[in-house]
Amino acid sequence: MGAADAQRVSLGIHIRRIMPAKQRACSTRTPGATYSVTNLTPTGTVVHYNPITKQEEEHALEWFVNCPPIEIDPSDIGISDVGIYTLPRPGDLIIYDLWDVVGGCYYEYFPEFWEEGLLKGFSRKANNAQFELLAKGSEHNFVHSRGLLDDYDVLFDNRVGVKLCPQGHKHHDENEKVDFCVSLLWEAMGPSKEFGRQFNFSAAPLPGEDWPEYIFPAAHYPKGYNPVWRFAKMMSLPITDLEVIYDPIGGAHEKAMDLIKNSKTDIPYTLMEE
Repeated sequence: MGAADAQRVSLGIHIRRIMPAKQRACSTRTPGATYSVTNLTPTGTVVHYNPITKQEEEHALEWFVNCPPIEIDPSDIGISDVGIYTLPRPGDLIIYDLWDVVGGCYYEYFPEFWEEGLLKGFSRKANNAQFELLAKGSEHNFVHSRGLLDDYDVLFDNRVGVKLCPQGHKHHDENEKVDFCVSLLWEAMGPSKEFGRQFNFSAAPLPGEDWPEYIFPAAHYPKGYNPVWRFAKMMSLPITDLEVIYDPIGGAHEKAMDLIKNSKTDIPYTLMEE
C-alpha cells in the first residue's frame, strides 16, 4: 500500500460504532442466502487477487472508486435494480464480474452506501449469481441512479469541501471543472435548507437503539440548483469472499453451500452463523 493510499484510509466517516455485520440499511442478511462480500482489513484496505499480475495486492478502498463515475444505461447491458447479474468483462481477459444496481429506496444517495460500507464492508445478496463463471479476480460492479450530475460546474463553484477526491486527482481538489468528481456527491444530498448547506448526515438507529449508527459530514446542493441525475458505475470492488448464512430452521444453507462447491469457483466461501 502506497503513501497516497494510506493517506486516504484516514478519510471517511467521523463516527464509527461496532455493529453486527448483518445489520444494513437494505435489510438483515437472510438465512440460507449467499452473499458476495468485499471484506476490509482493520485499517480499511482491501487485499485482493489481481488477474493481470497474478499476485495478491492491497489497496485503500478509495482505489477502487471510478472518479469520475462512468455513465451507464442499465438497460443497455440488460441489468436492473432487481437481482445480481453475471457478465463478461470487456477486454482480452476471460473473466466474469457481478453487476448490481444499488436500490435508491435504501440508499437514496451514493454516499450513504459508501459510508455504510466503510463501517461494515460490502455484502450483497447474490443467490442468482453464476458461481461457475466467477473466479479470483472477479469484481462486483456497483451502479447508482444518482451517480452523475450534468451541471457540475455549479457544485465546483460553491464547493464546501467536506471530502477530497477519492482518487487524489489534483484538478478535482483544485476545482478545475475538467470533469465530475465523486466527492461532489457528498455536497449534493438534497436541496438547501434555511440554516445553510453543510450538515452531519445521521444514519437511522438500529432497532432498539437511540443513537445514529454512523454520522458523516455532508452538504445540500446550492440554493436554486436543479440537479439532473444520471446512472453511473461508481466502483468495482474485488469479490474477496462468498458467504452463506446458516439457516438453523430450514437448512437452506446446505443447498447453497453445495451449489458453490459444485461450481468449482476458486473464490473462498464460508458458512456464517448470525
